[in-house]
Amino acid sequence: MKTLYLIRHAKSDWSHTGQDDFDRGINERGEKSIKIMSKFLKEKNITPDKVLCSPAKRAKATAEGVVKKLDYKKKNIVYKQEIYDTHMDGYEGALSCILEEKGGNVLFFIGHNFAITELTEYLSGKDIWNMPTCSIVCLEFSIEDWSEVSYGNGELVFFETPKNLHIIR
Repeated sequence: MKTLYLIRHAKSDWSHTGQDDFDRGINERGEKSIKIMSKFLKEKNITPDKVLCSPAKRAKATAEGVVKKLDYKKKNIVYKQEIYDTHMDGYEGALSCILEEKGGNVLFFIGHNFAITELTEYLSGKDIWNMPTCSIVCLEFSIEDWSEVSYGNGELVFFETPKNLHIIR
């Protein structure tokens, strides 16, 4: 059994005009969302075996903020340029990062739209239309190796957003 948590980065900061997309950080709403989502994961006793993340500043801030409350050291986060490079080209680049994984049963994958939404739909076989910023999808796979992940073989366990969790609490 493998469990994949697909996490879209927190709300980015657009206040610095002319700033390169890669270098955009997160705004105040993004910071609040990270706290809500990391608290949710902590309450559910969810801890990753490995974290894969885009190296873009907003994705890094999201990853580091999320794992801060969990039993995972931020120095162990693996940053993959291809997660950033392919985020506008579809889910294939993101999927290849997952298929290449070796070992571990719980994987956090932190990336960008549109790839993160498309990847969720591809793996679950469900139409979710859009993953809002800092949302988390949990998919479970009845497989032995990450290389066996394929279309529709992920069971959608939950799809949570900061807005939904904030209303509930």
